[in-house]
Amino acid sequence: MNNFKGQTLSWQIVNGAIELALHRDPCNEIGSLTLEELEKFTAALPALANDAHALIIHSNQKAGFSAGADLRELFQRGQAMEKSAALRGVRQFLERIHAVMNALDAAPLTTIAAVHGVTFGGGFELALVCDIIIADRMARFCFPELRLDRKSTRLNS
Repeated sequence: MNNFKGQTLSWQIVNGAIELALHRDPCNEIGSLTLEELEKFTAALPALANDAHALIIHSNQKAGFSAGADLRELFQRGQAMEKSAALRGVRQFLERIHAVMNALDAAPLTTIAAVHGVTFGGGFELALVCDIIIADRMARFCFPELRLDRKSTRLNS
């Protein structure tokens, strides 16, 4: 499948490079649908790699590359279930994201993240698994979860 147009991302091969475009409003948050489409991409990647020499990941969203995990979705989903089930669900979600990142990291292609604007959390991780990051002047990189951990530690003390 050399071309794909999903609800949150699309890919095509152009001049020997796979162009993976993120296009989920408002800023490419990685929720369950984006994760499913990224899994579809990584499953297609070995076949795509036969016709390409590079992978370029970029965003079609003005706000930036990716704001990371869709925390609203994770929170809302967790509210609808008991705590142990919610924790298992979050763990499974994170394991699936890690599998996608590992597949991209192991890709037999030169991987390039072309970033602009917001590049936070899981979006930053997505950029970091690439061999090269090309960022415009307005790119902002952050792991906001580092602040969350500090706040939750203080609350639990």
